[in-house]
Amino acid sequence: MTDCILELSRYRLARYLHTKRDSSEMSFVPAPPGCGKVDPEKHFLAHASGNSMNGGKHPIFDEDLLPLERITSSNAGSITNTTTAIERFDAAGEEQFLLRDVRKQIDAQGEVTYLLVARNPEYAVMEANDEFVTFARLREILKLPVN
Repeated sequence: MTDCILELSRYRLARYLHTKRDSSEMSFVPAPPGCGKVDPEKHFLAHASGNSMNGGKHPIFDEDLLPLERITSSNAGSITNTTTAIERFDAAGEEQFLLRDVRKQIDAQGEVTYLLVARNPEYAVMEANDEFVTFARLREILKLPVN
């Protein structure tokens, strides 16, 4: 454990994910207050972008600092009722990063589906499928001090 953490811009986040966590050109910064113990092998920081999560009891606003824990299918455990970072490609092939709450839904026949829910009600609920790749779990929302 350390008190430093990798901070990634959107561009660097994409590169980090697609180069098998190569952080050679990334910058490590002191972990902000409130992060708790961090391990640079599995934790990183990213800034929220957009307004899809700015609703509910715990809104996430544009530019909020998000400590995230990298997860894979082998170490994620249950992600139901957690907020996860998801990668997908849109119809034009553009890479998108989404932050969504994961909800489990069981229909009358016992079929299980997972829903990706934005906190802003203006955004549609999406059903998880193979086009979505979950890569991190949100640990906390850190508000940057206003200067």
